[in-house]
Amino acid sequence: MAKLQVGIFRTRSYGPNGATKCVLAMAEHWAQRFDVTLFATKPVDWRHLQQFFGVDLNRVHLVELQPLPTYYRRLLSAIPQQDKWLERVTTQTCYARQIRARQLDLFVNHSPDLTMPPLAKRSLYMCTFPNVIPQRANKRDPSPRTHDRMDKSRTWLRWMPTGSASLNRLRAYDIIAANSRFTQGWIQQRWGLSSAVVYAACELVDGTQPKTKVICHAGRFTSAHNAQVMNKRQELMIETFKALPDLHHAGWQLHLAGGYYPTSENAAQLAALQRAAEGYPIFFHVNASLAELHQLYRTASLYWHATGYGQDAQRYPETQEHFGMTIVEAMSAGAVPVVFNSGGPTETVTHGVNGFVWDNLPELAACTRRLAADESLRSALSQQAIVRSQHFSKANFLARLDTIIDHLLADQL
Repeated sequence: MAKLQVGIFRTRSYGPNGATKCVLAMAEHWAQRFDVTLFATKPVDWRHLQQFFGVDLNRVHLVELQPLPTYYRRLLSAIPQQDKWLERVTTQTCYARQIRARQLDLFVNHSPDLTMPPLAKRSLYMCTFPNVIPQRANKRDPSPRTHDRMDKSRTWLRWMPTGSASLNRLRAYDIIAANSRFTQGWIQQRWGLSSAVVYAACELVDGTQPKTKVICHAGRFTSAHNAQVMNKRQELMIETFKALPDLHHAGWQLHLAGGYYPTSENAAQLAALQRAAEGYPIFFHVNASLAELHQLYRTASLYWHATGYGQDAQRYPETQEHFGMTIVEAMSAGAVPVVFNSGGPTETVTHGVNGFVWDNLPELAACTRRLAADESLRSALSQQAIVRSQHFSKANFLARLDTIIDHLLADQL
C-alpha cells in the first residue's frame, strides 16, 4: 500500500528559531509513516538546519517552490504599497498550484499568511498567533474615477472582501492548532474560531550539572523601535541587573544569548545593549549554537524573561510572549524562571511553585534577590521546574499531533 502524502508549508524563512524547530520535528517524525514534503518559498540551507537542530531529513522531500514569472512580478511591483495584498494573493496562488500538483492527503500550513487555502483532502492550520484580518471598505471610493490602469486596480481592490475571504479560508481547514491557551483565546476573539492547543516542541536539557551564579536569557537581538512588535526587552534586564550591586559583589552574572540578523537597525540595537553593559558582569552570546545555549541553561541558576513588559497587551497582544519555548527549555535544565506575568509563560510557570512571575521591575529585582540569597528555595523551585517542563517535551508535541492527524486520516489509514 502506497504511503499517504503529507505536505508542510511555511512562507517565512527557515531560520534557527522555535517555529522551524517544530516544523522539522514534525517532518522527521512523520517521515517514518508517511511520504512527507517540506515546502519552502526561499532558498534554505537544509544541511545547516539539520546540524543545528540535530534532526534527520533524509526521508523528507525538500522542495523550493518556484516564484512568480518575471513578467508578473514586474507588473505587480507597480502596485502601491497599500495594495500589496494583491501581490501576496497572486504569489500564494502560484505556490498553491504547485502544491496541489502533489495531490496531498494532508496539508499542514505553518504560515502566518492567511491567503493560502487548504490544498489537500484533509488540512491542519498551525497558528503561532492570529493576525488581525484586514477589512476593506464596502462602499465605493468617492474619489473621482480616472482611466489610469493602476487607479482602476485600486478601486477593484477596495471591493475585495478581504476579511470574509480570509475567514472562509480558515474555516475550510479541518483543525486549527494553537501553540498555547493564550493564542487559543485570541484565535477565538479575533477570528471567532475554535482551536486545539498543541504546545510547541521544547528540547529538554539535562539538568544534572552543578549550578553557578548565572542569570541567563535567550532571545533575538532585534530593533526595539516598533511598539506593535514582540520585543525581548534585553535593555530592561540590563538596567535591572545594573541596579543590583549586591548581586555583583556576590559573584552573580547576567548572560544574554540570542540570534542576530545583521541589519543596520539590529546592529544599532545590539551595539546600544553592549554599551549599556560595559563595566558590569554582563556577557553576550550572539548567534550561539544550540550546544552553547544548552550549556548556558545547564550552568544557570535563574532564567529571566521580560517580553511584553511596558507594551499594550490588549491592543497589541502579539507583543506578548505567545508561548515561550526558551523558558521551558531553561526550566528543563533546572534554571528557575523569573518571568513577566503575561501571555504564554503564565501557563508554564506557577508563582512560588516552579518559579516566580512579576508585574513590574521592582518585583523582578525583589524576586531575584530572594532567590539569590536562598539556595534551598532555588533548589526546591529548580526541581519543580524540571518536573513541569516535561509536560512540554517534543515527544508530547508529536504525540498530540499524531492524535490529531490519526483522527483526520482515519478513513485512509
